[in-house]
Amino acid sequence: MRTEVLAGATCVRLPDGRDLCYAEHGSPDGEPVFLFHGEPGSRLFLPVADPSALRDVRLITVDRPGYGRSDAKPGRSLLDWPEDVAHLADRLGLDRFAIVGVSGGGPHALACAYSMPQRLRAVAVASSPCPFDFRRATDNLAPGLLEEFALAREAPLMLRPTVDRAVRRIREQTANYFAELGSRLDASDAELLALPQVREMYTADLREAVRDGGGAWLEEAHLLASPWPFAVHRIDMPVRIWHGERDRLAPPRMARLLWRALPQGELRLAVREGHLFFYRHFSEIIGSLVGDGPSEPPLDGWRVMRQAALPRN
Repeated sequence: MRTEVLAGATCVRLPDGRDLCYAEHGSPDGEPVFLFHGEPGSRLFLPVADPSALRDVRLITVDRPGYGRSDAKPGRSLLDWPEDVAHLADRLGLDRFAIVGVSGGGPHALACAYSMPQRLRAVAVASSPCPFDFRRATDNLAPGLLEEFALAREAPLMLRPTVDRAVRRIREQTANYFAELGSRLDASDAELLALPQVREMYTADLREAVRDGGGAWLEEAHLLASPWPFAVHRIDMPVRIWHGERDRLAPPRMARLLWRALPQGELRLAVREGHLFFYRHFSEIIGSLVGDGPSEPPLDGWRVMRQAALPRN
């Protein structure tokens, strides 16, 4: 595989000829963690309020196919993603590593946990949906989302005008896009979106995500809303689920359903926070994945539920 540095991204050539692009943050000598962005998103997604959280971490953020600088893979499956990650890890000389998937990155992290548990030291998902065919998984969605998910699954091309309009707003009227997004979120999320550092990070992340249009966004919406090509209950390793109890984009019922399906799952609910809670708690999420990071969140403001003990791999 060749390696090329392009516009702030490092790109590797995959065996099928596609370029997969990534960025690195933190310490080059730190414990390796792959961070999978949301939908839409890019390698510029970096929800780090406290930079010291990355002091002992080599954080690798990756553009999924069609986002940012990575080439598209039409018709891809969730189970294609672990192959891309494995190729990139090989190129970086990483035998084992941790992963965390945020929002739409959550199902991609679970696909890796299913496909290559032998390479993963630890796995976490934050604000992640569960499979949409789980019973009553879509209860309590924000207004309009149920219809959008149904279209994404059954007739994704009918969503193209909606996605194209969102792409234009991200590029030309970012403030309006955030205002519309905020109307679907909890008040705690709106407070975060009003912070300059959060707004700046998301603006860069989303504009890079749609630099080539909304094709990857549309395809991934269909991918996540359709039946997943693996059984969550067959994931043979511990998984920590972090979620906001006021999440309106992926309601907490999804987190509970996911927790019940995982043989070795642990659910941590932030009781007064919404979909973007991970920005406030990213250091705790990262700390639970590497080294001797905290195994328990602060008791105040959290609910913790376990299926089984979660030894560190």
